[in-house]
Formats: sequence, C-alpha cells, structure tokens
Amino acid sequence: MVWPDSLGDVLKAFPMIIFAFSCQVNVCAIYEELSAPEGETVVAPRMSDTMLRLKETMMAEITKAGVLLCMVLYICIGMFGYLEFSFDVDDNILNNYGADSGNLMILASAFVCVAIVVAFPFNILPARVTLKLMYDRARRRGRCRVGSTCAG
Repeated sequence: MVWPDSLGDVLKAFPMIIFAFSCQVNVCAIYEELSAPEGETVVAPRMSDTMLRLKETMMAEITKAGVLLCMVLYICIGMFGYLEFSFDVDDNILNNYGADSGNLMILASAFVCVAIVVAFPFNILPARVTLKLMYDRARRRGRCRVGSTCAG
C-alpha cells in the first residue's frame, strides 16, 4: 500500500479514484433495459417475483462478464507494459515512450483525450436518467397509499 507524502498527492489521486467508480451510474439503466426472454410474461403493473429473480440473475451475469473483461484487459496492458519496460515503467505508460516516439504515440495520446472527453456525457446522462427514475418512483409511492387508487 502506498501512502501519500503530501496533500498534493491526495489531490492528484482523488479524481482517479472517483473516475474508477463512475460506471456505477449505468447499473440502473442497464437493469431497467433487461427484458424477459421469449415466452416469459410480465404481470402489469408490477413484475412477478419470477421476473425480478430473472433480472437479478441476468444482472449478476452481466456484472461478472464486465468485471472479467476489465480484468483481462488490465492484466494484458500491465503485462505488455512490464515486458516493454521491465521495472522502469512510469505511472502513465504513454510517458515512457517520450515525445520523439513518432506518430503512433501522438495517435495514442489523441485517443486517450477522446476517451476522456466522451466518457463525461456517457456517465452524466445515465446519472440524470437514474435520478429522474428515483424521483418519479418516490413521487408515485407518496401518492399511492394503501386503499387509494393510483393512476401513475
């Protein structure tokens, strides 16, 4: 475990830690989009217990596959970085290649920039949708009391 030497180190690490967990906003949207396989029926307006269990099972499988894919990619990137530079690897592997590495590294740096720029809306929009879903459900629960009719 590496401990920070200064407040500056903490401030440098904090955005990376937050960004690592930014995919969590997509979980609710993915769960909402899961549907029953053909032949499975959903009882309106509430889902049956069978459908809820099915969605939980599907979500668990999707999560396992996503974590496995990330693990394989990170292991490959780390392994190739180690094979290329041994113990002389910088925190940012692109820094090891330097400015004189040619057009391929400029292209790699450009793709990193594009990934960062594109990641922001991909994380903010699902967060907005998730917050709206939570707000709408809370409003419906407030209006739908036992013994009253609720029109949605």
